[in-house]
Amino acid sequence: MRGSNLEEFELINLTSHIIRLHPPDVDRPLLISPSGLVARVLNTQEVVDYIPIRNNESHLSIPIMKTVSNELKCLPSRVEGRYYITSGIFAMLAGRDDVLCPNTDNAEVVRDEFGNVKATKSLLSFNMGKKLLPE
Repeated sequence: MRGSNLEEFELINLTSHIIRLHPPDVDRPLLISPSGLVARVLNTQEVVDYIPIRNNESHLSIPIMKTVSNELKCLPSRVEGRYYITSGIFAMLAGRDDVLCPNTDNAEVVRDEFGNVKATKSLLSFNMGKKLLPE
């Protein structure tokens, strides 16, 4: 699929914030700044039901929405050796092996003393079938 030299790969951050990657074998996190392009999922939704709520003396109806379509915005064309970092939902919907997201599984995050996520240890693919590096 792709070469075995890590220097051949490029990570492009398509989010609006700094991505902090902290693999277990490094001393400090790798910071990946936003590229200026922001990958977005545009949803079309419709109301499928309402939940009636009584709040003191008033009655409220909370709508329950259903997403009926998704449109992906700002996904560049595939370039050999380049990976795009996006939100999890964007990566899942993109259907491409070059679109990744920060792995926020509990075992894959680095937390501060208050439990806030500081970094992730890995990236997550929803579509990658082959390994990049040989065994």
